[in-house]
Amino acid sequence: MRTKYGVILAVIGYIVFFFCMEGWGADWKLYHVDEEYRCYYDGETIRKVLGILRVWEKWIPSQKMVDEQVKKIGAEYQDWAFNLSLTAIDCTEGKYRLLSYTSYDKSGKTIIRFENSESGTPGRFIAPETVGETLLKAVCPK
Repeated sequence: MRTKYGVILAVIGYIVFFFCMEGWGADWKLYHVDEEYRCYYDGETIRKVLGILRVWEKWIPSQKMVDEQVKKIGAEYQDWAFNLSLTAIDCTEGKYRLLSYTSYDKSGKTIIRFENSESGTPGRFIAPETVGETLLKAVCPK
């Protein structure tokens, strides 16, 4: 009898935990759309570290991009679902640095992962009229 109640309580606990987690999810805000990607940033987790913003991005490829990656790289991209990247942005200088990048398939498995071992401030300038400039304008204070 105790085991039965323990299982019931465990199931109820799991359900409550699962549905509560929904409220703690990312706040993905669309900032760019083109024929290759839909680009989002997580407005909830933007952090300022020593004057540099750290922003999580999520890029969802179009079917056209998936097909191109399959042709270029191989079948591991057949079920490519999205990329998550952590980008450091210096709003004052208009520079960025990619800190982390991971591509995931539809089942949530990692296709490829990249971690930037370089530390320090962002080093590449953000070019005008690019996706990077659109992100800069979306997340940096005016």
